[in-house]
Amino acid sequence: MSKSNTNNPVDSVMSPEDIVIGCMMASENAARYISANCNCDDFQSGENRTIFMRFQVICNLVDKGVYPHATTDVLSIWFNESNNGPFKRALKLKEQVQHPDDYISYTALFKEARTKQRFMTEMQSVLKRATEPDYPYIENACSLLSALESEQTIYRKPPEGLTIETVKASLAQTGEMGVITGFDTFDDICKGLRPKCLYVLGGLPSSGKSTLAENMAVRAARQGNIVAYLSYEMSKNEVIQRAIRSIAPCDEEALSCHNSGSIHSIKIEKAIQDVGNLSNLYIDYSCTKDVDTICAYCKLIKSANGGRLDLIVIDHAQIVPPPKHLSKSDLRLQINYLSRRLKQFAMQEDTAVLLLSQLNRKASERDLPVLSDLKESGSLEQDADVVAFLTRLSGTSNDAIVRIAKNRSGPNRDIAMHMFPEYFLFKEVRNNKVT
Repeated sequence: MSKSNTNNPVDSVMSPEDIVIGCMMASENAARYISANCNCDDFQSGENRTIFMRFQVICNLVDKGVYPHATTDVLSIWFNESNNGPFKRALKLKEQVQHPDDYISYTALFKEARTKQRFMTEMQSVLKRATEPDYPYIENACSLLSALESEQTIYRKPPEGLTIETVKASLAQTGEMGVITGFDTFDDICKGLRPKCLYVLGGLPSSGKSTLAENMAVRAARQGNIVAYLSYEMSKNEVIQRAIRSIAPCDEEALSCHNSGSIHSIKIEKAIQDVGNLSNLYIDYSCTKDVDTICAYCKLIKSANGGRLDLIVIDHAQIVPPPKHLSKSDLRLQINYLSRRLKQFAMQEDTAVLLLSQLNRKASERDLPVLSDLKESGSLEQDADVVAFLTRLSGTSNDAIVRIAKNRSGPNRDIAMHMFPEYFLFKEVRNNKVT
């Protein structure tokens, strides 16, 4: 058996997953590192998968004090007898690994190999469907390429410790503002919509959450930010008309007969020009896009703008269709996947994501919502950096409150708002005055 070199430590005789299992048997540090960085689904061999799962359980029992160390002796106890097939195989793999101390490099190569295998399998599925009408094969292919690139980057990058430079850089970013929404109190509390962050805006039906999100998106775009607005309820024309009405401001009747030459008509024409010049605002009626396709679409926008995409707005979470590998009947599983995927995308692409969400029925029984009122709330409240709720103070009132119920980087506060429904416009209320 030939020895491995330092650049590629994997022995050609052994498969990457066999080497990883051998490393787990060699030391507790390796077992813990591999358990934390791999999943059961990464292993194609049933025996290797069994060994990996047993080691995960053992590490958990060690943490609880049941066993003093996660050693091969403990593993033999767990398998009940030392001549058990998987355990015997694991011992053999341990002896065959040339350099067990290189478990970090082995793990990286193993994960990269599995990523490539999954990519090829999924890409073949995309290619088989490429001839179907309206199937977004380019977007799906781009999404797969993006996933492959991000995973390779993660596992190829060597571990790094802190340095004075990284600490100073972190401190320098502490007070930086993200995308300015135009709502001053919100921006002061949350530092705008910051890159790498997931924001969730929840509200009951007809509370105005779509209007508030549109106001934020349009104001951000008017300041020069690159903004993607993906609606699952309104067409592009509806979003454009609402944007014009909020900027002018004007109602539907005034917009439909704005060519009268009046002063108000001049304001409407100016608003039309302002919206028409927003080439940095990408509005998409995304009734068929699942979250993976959304990510691929947003990467295309970023690529077309020199690597910039400042804000993504999605309206709303509960009607984003699930990827084909998820059950359409399990909404909780769909929301979990959507939430995690968007948070990962925000981190990887250095952008802010604003995700709108419905509330469950219990929210209507309270004066102000709480985190558990988010529909299928578990992963949303966990993954979000900021959770805000929009609540109308009564069924007929246009007074509203934006309650910041979770804020990782600042305080939780209530912000008074007033809605002008005829204009699709929100404004803040300060000292009992609409500003």
